[in-house]
Amino acid sequence: MSENVKNTKGYLKGLITGGAIGGLIALLFAPKSGKELRKNINAKKDELLDSSDRIIENVKVKATEIIADTKDKAGQLIDSGKKKIESASEISGDILSGGKEKLDSITDKAKELMNHGKEALTEEISKVNDEVKSGVEAFQEERNSKKDSSKGYKNIYNEDRTNSKK
Repeated sequence: MSENVKNTKGYLKGLITGGAIGGLIALLFAPKSGKELRKNINAKKDELLDSSDRIIENVKVKATEIIADTKDKAGQLIDSGKKKIESASEISGDILSGGKEKLDSITDKAKELMNHGKEALTEEISKVNDEVKSGVEAFQEERNSKKDSSKGYKNIYNEDRTNSKK
């Protein structure tokens, strides 16, 4: 937009300068008396000043319109940008919230599974301990029962070994 304003200013300066020079040349080459020529030059000067004032006024109006339009468009762009940022922020917040909920859910499930596994392992260890204890008790009972029954008998195996050595 500013390039457009620069071009317009240059065009207007050229137009005013060209008009003034052209008017003066036309007056100077016209076959008139000095008094009449000065009168015509003053009239043309006033006419050019009025014309340049109108042109300047038009340029000011156009520049004001362009500036207002630019401000309006800039405001719209800023509002649009803010809305997009808010929307993106809202969406990312939703995504984060959803991700956090999923992570919490997975963490809870993992804790639940770990507790269940721990309980099952503790239960199985207890069963194994009970089985080992009962096995040890059965072994000790068996051993004790053989000792009791062997007290009244001779050990034939040992006796045979002793006899063969003699």
